[in-house]
Amino acid sequence: MLITGSPSKTTKLPLSLLPPPFGLDGLFKINNLWGRYDECIPNFRELYREDGTVLNCTLKGKERHYILSISGIDNREKAKEISGEWLYCESSVIINSCKYLEQYFVYFTLNFTCYYQNNDYLGQVVDVKNYGGGDILQIINQKKEYLVLFTCDFINSIDFKEKTITLVGSCAL
Repeated sequence: MLITGSPSKTTKLPLSLLPPPFGLDGLFKINNLWGRYDECIPNFRELYREDGTVLNCTLKGKERHYILSISGIDNREKAKEISGEWLYCESSVIINSCKYLEQYFVYFTLNFTCYYQNNDYLGQVVDVKNYGGGDILQIINQKKEYLVLFTCDFINSIDFKEKTITLVGSCAL
């Protein structure tokens, strides 16, 4: 797998999709996208909405399940207003504090554009899934959804500057 460039320390990474509020006090019960690698979570003091708005927050919990409290959101109605949005974090928090950085590498590819080796467009990376056998990129275009294992057997190259992934042959499932 050829890797060009590197993830930027200012890149925003998706942390979680905000579910409906939990309880009456405007709290959210969220799951960490990154599975068992929890050592970074206590370092998140600022998270970002999709529009870039900074959210001062507190996360409490462990092992993928967290209660999120956001400054200024103190009731269920206010929490409903942002429910369904993605929360993002600064990648520098992960780069500077996680001993398992290579495990997070795949998450830097969210929203990358995927092509086959012959430059035919495949789609956008919209999610990363892991069912225990390795990371799987979920790639969607206007017609179809594809799943691709994140291994050198299926990924030919990743270009962080251009935000593109080139697949080996026609390996998309």
